Amino acid sequence: MVTNNPFSLYTPLLIQNIRGIGLVDTGSELSVISKKFILLNKIPFVTNNNNAILRLAGKNNTINRIGRTEPIEIKYNGKTSTHTFEIIEFDDNDQTDVILGYEILPKLGIALTGVAHNFDDTVIFDDSINDEIIPNNTHDGYIK
Repeated sequence: MVTNNPFSLYTPLLIQNIRGIGLVDTGSELSVISKKFILLNKIPFVTNNNNAILRLAGKNNTINRIGRTEPIEIKYNGKTSTHTFEIIEFDDNDQTDVILGYEILPKLGIALTGVAHNFDDTVIFDDSINDEIIPNNTHDGYIK
């Protein structure tokens, strides 16, 4: 699963000093962790008592919110941080332990580059100031 491919979105990390596999998902508003991983590794969590749901991408795509972890330690690529994850049941065939949403990425030093913010046919107004110094040219009306 984890490869040397620089474009792979699967990535290794330590969760409470336990090896885990994360999936970087820049489209996710929150980070989630597998219920199976939480129970197997006895990671403390708070259960959901109000029957809340999480809305996922796609029409009518919701799941029951199980709860959230206490703030837990994450070690990734030389950085250490803490984070609170939502807990969901992953598919039995899923080989990842966490999905890393965009809110945790800056904490881990993960960045998305090269993403366009304008259409290619957009004309961008250049309002920069030309502060180039031209010798013997003043704006006081006198030519020197």
